[in-house]
Amino acid sequence: MRKGALISDGLKQEAFLSGVLPTLSKDELEQAIALLGKAQDRGNFCAQGVWDEVWRQSGRVNAEGCLSSFAKDTSRSDSRHVMEGWLEADPEGTLAWAKTPKSSHHEAAAAAYALSHEAGGDAAKLLSTISSLPIDEAVKKECLKDYFDLADISGQTQGTASTYDQFPPTLKPQAWETTMQRLCYTDPQEAVDWLASHVNDAGRDYRSTERLFGDLAKDDPAGTADWAAKLPAAPDGSFPPTQIVYASWRTRDSAAAQAWIETLPPSAAWASRYR
Repeated sequence: MRKGALISDGLKQEAFLSGVLPTLSKDELEQAIALLGKAQDRGNFCAQGVWDEVWRQSGRVNAEGCLSSFAKDTSRSDSRHVMEGWLEADPEGTLAWAKTPKSSHHEAAAAAYALSHEAGGDAAKLLSTISSLPIDEAVKKECLKDYFDLADISGQTQGTASTYDQFPPTLKPQAWETTMQRLCYTDPQEAVDWLASHVNDAGRDYRSTERLFGDLAKDDPAGTADWAAKLPAAPDGSFPPTQIVYASWRTRDSAAAQAWIETLPPSAAWASRYR
């Protein structure tokens, strides 16, 4: 492990460590993680494949402990690699665990991977699992991300918006955010049209529109601001689209952005800090 941590070529490092990592015990793996972390802190970043195998081995020897130790910014992918290893070691135990409430988004991502894996690439079976199992909201959201992928790969729908339309009403609130995100990735105009049609649906979450409104404000800040101001407030009190537009606008024309914000009514509480 010490030799591997020194290798600067990512492919060579991954090849060198690929036979070592799957043999480590829980204690040895904890030492390896600390060693690789120190190497990265000092400038020698590990190959992604090395970390993927670290998390898979963590799943084999200490899955729950690993997931509980993850920091808030740990990626969804890392959690799923942990579950990948755990499924190898104890497939029945992982599925039982996956069907219980989760306390973090890391656990939810891992649980969703297990449930999606059980579906074996069958989108209909996965949807049935999501609909019928007593799993919590966070796990449902994560499972639905996998369902969107399967639906696209299998050609069962005509695209993201079509997939959303096919969900039963009980699942649409959990699918709203992912639908918005996926549309923003591929077609901003379709995302705008979809938002206009579904802004009053349960599950509305403007955090998934941040990049969309930021990009729209680059070309037409005034028009985007007027449209954003007419949208209903975020149900959870999170930042509104008008705040996203203002943040983008003031980097290009602070005077115009400030003049606009002064016209907002007192009910726009977020604007008070900028007036």
